[in-house]
Amino acid sequence: AALSILRTLFPNRRVIGIDSRELIWGLGTFHCLTQQQPAV
Repeated sequence: AALSILRTLFPNRRVIGIDSRELIWGLGTFHCLTQQQPAV
């Protein structure tokens, strides 16, 4: 259902689904995975 909504909202973009179960168990989905920026 979510993919079809996103495809409707972004008709000129390719919308694909990915299996993110491993991220959920290990890192906590994309928000938690990307919120930390290491200092250089």
